[in-house]
Amino acid sequence: MDRVANDNSTRQHSTQPVLQAGAEPIAGYRLVSVLGRGGFGEVWKCEAPGGLFKAMKVLHGDLDLLEMGGTDAEQEWEALQRVKVLRHPFLLAMDRIEIVEGRLFIVSELADCNLADELARRRAKGHRGLERGQLLAYLREAAEVLDWLNIEHGLQHLDIKPGNLFLVCHHVKVGDFGLMRSLKEPTSDTSEGQRVVTTTPRYAPPETLQGVISPCSDQYSLALVYHELLTGSFPFDGVNARQLALQHANQAPELDALSEADKPIVARALAKEPRERFPTCSAFVQALLDRGSGDDTPSRQAFTDVGEWNTPLPQSHSFTTPPPHLLTTPHATPEEGPSQGVLPGYQFLDCVGRGSLGEVWKVKAPDGRPLLARIIVNPVFGAKAERDVLATARRHTNAATVDPARGRGGEHAARSLPSAA
Repeated sequence: MDRVANDNSTRQHSTQPVLQAGAEPIAGYRLVSVLGRGGFGEVWKCEAPGGLFKAMKVLHGDLDLLEMGGTDAEQEWEALQRVKVLRHPFLLAMDRIEIVEGRLFIVSELADCNLADELARRRAKGHRGLERGQLLAYLREAAEVLDWLNIEHGLQHLDIKPGNLFLVCHHVKVGDFGLMRSLKEPTSDTSEGQRVVTTTPRYAPPETLQGVISPCSDQYSLALVYHELLTGSFPFDGVNARQLALQHANQAPELDALSEADKPIVARALAKEPRERFPTCSAFVQALLDRGSGDDTPSRQAFTDVGEWNTPLPQSHSFTTPPPHLLTTPHATPEEGPSQGVLPGYQFLDCVGRGSLGEVWKVKAPDGRPLLARIIVNPVFGAKAERDVLATARRHTNAATVDPARGRGGEHAARSLPSAA
């Protein structure tokens, strides 16, 4: 969270209550432990409804005072509006965005670690950085989603760094979207003539220091990340934001720690002029892969096998199919608004499947995201085998499992799953 704010930023968090473990700033979400703190806010591990663990980011700044403008939380809120409806396998999923007493809370999936943690772990074992093949496998996934954001949606993340590249089951997911900007919108506060927050100074593309965003801005940051994670060193030695800004703008990067094959590739991605860089992030990573020895790059299959589920889950011991009246059709229609009976706050749109254990519905979450909700209605839901199935699923997925009420003929369990649509 070590970013630079514009001159209009207002620090108001000193008057807001300090969060403590055990607190529930959002009803049903209990804070467990701090994952990180910075000048812009803090991140907590929290326990969500259904016993699942999530990450909760809390932003400093009072959103009830938006007329003052320029607060860190306001900037993050605006960025979240751009990304909250986007879904991609390599984007860290956001579950909930709430404003509570003027403070912005963002609940997202809980990652295993980030690449900054991975670098620290490797260095503690005596290595200078990550193994090259492993690193390129990670960056290939990061490049894929960055290109998707750029080409399909005209967006630049603008805060690519090791701490924002998260690992989930051996795959990278890009997170922390607080500085994301559209290439179509102005990048300066024209009314005040002040430059807005751009990016973390250490990884700032030169053009952003002038209030300009290019389609290749994230590529510059990704190249710095590659150098740092591979070698454990950084191409610029500035120790503060001013020194780093001058070096990004005027000084050639120090690339002696790289192999001779890597140097020209990274140098191109770090070109001061965006048009001299690779056309896409994926082209940059592919160039590194093509110049490599080829035998140190793990195949995608190696990662797929780790998390592949080929063993079917055990089935319920119920051998009877509930009659239609036991399948609980949600009370609300799209016109009637969110359901208060089966899954409060969720708007049920369309039933996409029925079976002996229940139904699957397309639903609209409280924050507007489309999801799938599986409603299990079974007279013997209390059977140990059924509980074991859900307990196993909860340990291996991010799906929320709740048991809001007992219904006609049996218990109801509603599980919200990411929509494939």
